[in-house]
Parts: sequence; structure tokens; C-alpha cells
Amino acid sequence: MSADDEPLLQASDQSLGVQISGAVATHKIPLQLILTSKLTDARLLTAGVRSNLIHTLSMDPQLRVRWLDDRACLEYLQKHFKQPYVDIFRKERRGSFRGDICRASVLYREGGFYTDLDLQLRTPLTQIADPKTTFMSCFTADNAILNAIIAAAPRSPVMKETLWELRKWYSGEATKAADPNGADGTTSEWMGPLTMLRGLRKTMGKECPSVNFDPGALSGHISCGQQEIMLYREAELNCDTVSEDCPKAAWTRSSVACASGSSTWAPTATSSAGHASMVVRIGVARAADGTRQT
Repeated sequence: MSADDEPLLQASDQSLGVQISGAVATHKIPLQLILTSKLTDARLLTAGVRSNLIHTLSMDPQLRVRWLDDRACLEYLQKHFKQPYVDIFRKERRGSFRGDICRASVLYREGGFYTDLDLQLRTPLTQIADPKTTFMSCFTADNAILNAIIAAAPRSPVMKETLWELRKWYSGEATKAADPNGADGTTSEWMGPLTMLRGLRKTMGKECPSVNFDPGALSGHISCGQQEIMLYREAELNCDTVSEDCPKAAWTRSSVACASGSSTWAPTATSSAGHASMVVRIGVARAADGTRQT
């Protein structure tokens, strides 16, 4: 068993993300939005979460939606992936961890965009990741990867390495917490953010070893071998009062945003590249009714 093992049952499987009929493929990342949930249908979402999803799609009407509940995820893995990935999904009792496995698998095989259902966007996904981007996400405040928002091209090496790290997580070959000696560069103990951070590190180590992989400093666009990577950084929003950044009083004080450039910024701040953070900011908050439905 090695990290070069293909997770798919058939390495030659060429079934990629399907575009909406008539839509022009303008991005290396397929124009589909992958959503995972314990619920069988988006119509079962609470009003606030459903409204947020409608808002996300209104900014990118060309996106095809892939809705996968637990049963659909299991069937997808059984059809396309080797048995170890089926087993870890079937045995996992925690819903959020099943979502981590499902999104990584679909994104690896097909490519596309993924967001958590309670992630509220202020910028269209197709602007957050430009046409040349092959992988996009956001560093968390503790320097892991915010896997609540991901974009990946089909067969992304980042997603392949992430799947491998997930397999190691369950087999016991990797620690289920950040390395206590600081090798991971984060203090995170969450499976999804930590395994994706490790996957990104492994990919960049292979594709662009000359780039210093420092989770506390990396951000913006990175040309990495054949990969074009876009990384944002998370920062806390001040939501004590209703404002342009926090338009709803229900947004919590712990609401965060992702921006290119500096990891700490105010609404009027500019990134290290001199671009206003507002242009690329991703607003993240709990849904209006305060729930998480992942």
C-alpha cells in the first residue's frame, strides 16, 4: 500500500463532472456544485439554509447541483472506489466525517465546487476560482484547511493525497490530531481540515518543492508545477452590529471571512497584493436560523 495507489476501482475511469446542457466550459474546474447532507432532498432544509443555497446558486446560475445524502454517497463509493474507502464511510458514525469522505471522493473523481450548506457567499464561486485554477480553498485561523469551501479539477493531486490521508487516518498510520512537534503547522484536531492540509502539503512537496510550505504565510495564487492553486485566509468578522459585512443580526460574533493576502483584516483593508479584500471576500456564517445542516 503506497500513496501512489489509485483510489478508484478503474484508473481509466473518465467519467467527469457534467455541465449544464449548453453551458460553455470556461474553467478547469467543472461547473458543478457538490452538496452533502443527511437529508435526502434540499427541499427539506430549514427556510434559512434553503434561502442561503438559493442565493449561492443565483450568483452562479450555470452551476449544476449534485446533492448527495448518506445513501447516495455510499452507493457512489461502492460503484467507483476501492473497498477501503467504502468501509471507512460505512463504519463512520459521525455525519460530518462522512461528509468529509464523500466530498473528497466526488471532487477527486469528477471535480467541481463544494461548500457547506451554511456557508454564505458574497462572491460567486466562479470568481473565487478563476478559469485556470485547479485547486482552491482557504486556510483556517489555526492554519489547517477550511474544507467548508473547496474547488478542484478532476483527478486533482490534492484531492488524491487527501483521500490517502483519510485512509491513513482510519488505518492508524497517521495521528488523529496535529503533530505535537509542530510538523503539521496547525493545532487542528478536525479530520477534514487536517487531512486536506496534509494532502496539500504532500502535493506541493511533489509538484513545486522549491515553494516553502508555511501554512501561516501562504495565500493568494501559487503556480505549482502543473497545478494552479488559489488559497485564501480566514479572519474573524466583527458582527456586534448589523453592517455590510454582517447584514443579519443572527450572524454570530464568531463569524469569519476568507480573503487573499493578510490573515487579519478589516472590511476596508487591502491584501498584500494591493487589492481590496472586499473584492474576493467569502462571508461565512451560520444560517439565519442558527443551525448547521451538513
